[in-house]
Amino acid sequence: MRFNELKRTIEGISQKMLGQTLRALERNGLVERQVLSPKPIAVAYGITAHGRGLAEIVEQLRAWSIKTLSQTERAQARYDTEIANTRATES
Repeated sequence: MRFNELKRTIEGISQKMLGQTLRALERNGLVERQVLSPKPIAVAYGITAHGRGLAEIVEQLRAWSIKTLSQTERAQARYDTEIANTRATES
């Protein structure tokens, strides 16, 4: 994807943060940067084989998060109730 395509796709990200993130991902071998034309500068980014391996793991985490969302919400509600009760008795 081209830089501006990525920027439009990722809601709320600044140009500076996207650039920093892409450089870090490139440095770590997760994405590769290809210069399409030097003037005006046009570059595209693509995921590497190393990055695809990480993407598989992130997808597993996303799927687990969705699968266990109700359990997480119950735990949060239980925690919030306990904290509220503790604070009420301390006052």
